[in-house]
Amino acid sequence: LTVLILSVIMLVERHRIADYVLSFIPKTSQAKMEDLLHRLSNGVGGYVSSLLVLMLIDAILSSIGLALLGFPFALLFGVLSGLGLALPLIGQ
Repeated sequence: LTVLILSVIMLVERHRIADYVLSFIPKTSQAKMEDLLHRLSNGVGGYVSSLLVLMLIDAILSSIGLALLGFPFALLFGVLSGLGLALPLIGQ
């Protein structure tokens, strides 16, 4: 849960965080650190957005499959299946 929350905060506040971190770095090394922060932000952003896409695909396909098999509450179980993909992230 902590990783998920920190990832969202880093995505939303990345510019303010970067400016704050760069304020502690000597001027001669700021370009390298800025590049590192940019790559880190892209990596975290890519991971979170990929996870959200996978969760959506899983929820849709599970709902369709369960509905075709005639399960009651297929949409509910499909959504729960999609949300279940985040469990390993929450457990870290």
